[in-house]
Amino acid sequence: MLRRLHPHQPTSFAFTAANLAWAKGRISKDAEGRQAGVFAEVVR
Repeated sequence: MLRRLHPHQPTSFAFTAANLAWAKGRISKDAEGRQAGVFAEVVR
């Protein structure tokens, strides 16, 4: 499936404090060197 970016993109992005805490917790569950694999789960 091909996904295209929406033509109107924000100029910046920031996680909320709650989302950032969740993302850090989720990333910390993966083994050292494997955290990059969590990327898709975090940005959805």
